[in-house]
Amino acid sequence: MPVRAVVLPATPLLVPGVGGTVDPLAPVRQRVDAAVVELLDDAGAGTLAVLAHGSGDGTRTHGPRPSFAGAGVPDARVPELQPWAASQREALQVPASVALVCLAGALEARGARTRLSDVVALEVPAALAARPDNAARLAADLRGVAGIVVAGGGAPGSLDATPEALAPGVAAVLALLASSWVPEVRTLAVEHEHLPGEYRVTLLREP
Repeated sequence: MPVRAVVLPATPLLVPGVGGTVDPLAPVRQRVDAAVVELLDDAGAGTLAVLAHGSGDGTRTHGPRPSFAGAGVPDARVPELQPWAASQREALQVPASVALVCLAGALEARGARTRLSDVVALEVPAALAARPDNAARLAADLRGVAGIVVAGGGAPGSLDATPEALAPGVAAVLALLASSWVPEVRTLAVEHEHLPGEYRVTLLREP
């Protein structure tokens, strides 16, 4: 079964430079990169998307720009943001930015960075997706997309904010994109006093 979506931890520490010279999640990033490359191999030349929790009205964005200013990190300090340095588009919030940068890294590794302009981003607020009709409308924006990189970690400030958690709005939209999902969970232990003991990267396949 081909991979249709990859759920990755939405922590900005996955992006080199965001944590300064400290890079505690380098092994997790390698696991994420491998999963996203697998997604790209299955997606072929189809449209790609990122899906994450966010505020606003859930508007679909084409050719989005990532930013980590929301995490208190100036964009100029993050080398991974250089491809978007000249972009005047409105910046994505942190969770979607993590997903987009990870997707961009996989595209670059495969010599396909020019496809960034075709990426679709959907930032889903929990309140908007709580109603079935709204969730269906948002899910319709992602139907036909070949591969989706999903930011986990739950909603900022929520009680369910573990690395593998999904914010309610994101979970509602994702559930509507397939009759069911077959998950493949890849777990990696992390030894750091200020971080969770393990991170999970989940590949979602349609049966």
